[in-house]
Amino acid sequence: MQLDIEAPDSRNAIADWTPLIDVIFQLLVFFMLTSTFIVPHINLILPKAEAKIVSDDSPKLVLSIDDKGALYVNGQPCDENGARLLLRDAANIKPGRSVFLHADKNLPYERILSSIVLAREAGLTNIELMYEK
Repeated sequence: MQLDIEAPDSRNAIADWTPLIDVIFQLLVFFMLTSTFIVPHINLILPKAEAKIVSDDSPKLVLSIDDKGALYVNGQPCDENGARLLLRDAANIKPGRSVFLHADKNLPYERILSSIVLAREAGLTNIELMYEK
């Protein structure tokens, strides 16, 4: 018993491009959709702001930082430990009160963040950043 197998004629072979085009189209759609969800790193220049000022009769608690990084609590110069004590006393007198943070615009972000952490450690969680109009 012999099998009679003929080789296909290579002159009549036709490549079907439809599956390849379908795969390429699906990859194109996939990368177009996923690229819209990527958040690029952007260098920011923060804008000035306009806001309505709410009046409050209680004395303000102001934490200021000058361009050299020196701390002031209500205009009184102090070091970090002194500021921590003054802010803790203010938090004990009136819990939940606001701290108004005045910082020079040329200060490094790290210095402003350390002042916010200082106020939070003292028990003050409502910290308002002050700005110019």
